[in-house]
Amino acid sequence: MEALLRWDHRERGLIPPAVLIPLAEESGDIIDIVRWVLEDACITLPRWEDVAGGEPFVMGVNVSAHQLMAPGFVSMVERVISESDTPAAHLCLEVTESAFVQDAQLALSVLSQLKQLGILVALDDFGTGYSSLSYLRQFPFDIIKIDQSFVADLVEEGTSHAIVSKTIELAQLLDLLVVCEGVETAAQFHHVSVLGSDYCQGYLFAPPMTPDMLDSAKRHATSPWVLTP
Repeated sequence: MEALLRWDHRERGLIPPAVLIPLAEESGDIIDIVRWVLEDACITLPRWEDVAGGEPFVMGVNVSAHQLMAPGFVSMVERVISESDTPAAHLCLEVTESAFVQDAQLALSVLSQLKQLGILVALDDFGTGYSSLSYLRQFPFDIIKIDQSFVADLVEEGTSHAIVSKTIELAQLLDLLVVCEGVETAAQFHHVSVLGSDYCQGYLFAPPMTPDMLDSAKRHATSPWVLTP
């Protein structure tokens, strides 16, 4: 699962993160917001642990560069998982390359401390931005998430297919898990599965849901979030 944040504005409806996060950073509310998201994610996580068949059930939470670099971020995360009694290995913090561009040494220090707690770390939206391969060598990632822009075109476009294929191959050589984002068709799912992607996410499986909607889906299907290639 990945925890998604939306602001349900009374007049404008759902405000996407691309608008919400910069506003929250500008106002200084971002740290309180990410703490609340982490707390809610950790409290909610046990509701679906049984669907994993005994395997660790992981909840992904997006963390912006601003949040990652904030003083006391690691201690806040440690406090949240301790107070919620959440196993560290069940939490995955997803970061983008912008954090490393701002301050690579600080980012390395923070990520290393998170890894010492046992928390998983994912490099989100891989293939966009700077995409420096040195990040894969320098930083302690567990997961690479291939950006949906490549997945969207890999069936019809040879370049995107080659990029996804070689990224998965590289990740396997580095002993990293791969998640393909934005899988919306059976053809896309088939291709990324054949190429060796460990996990997929996207509208083919389910749209974003509230916890209650997920509970309902679980009751009416044996396994609503798993497909066979």
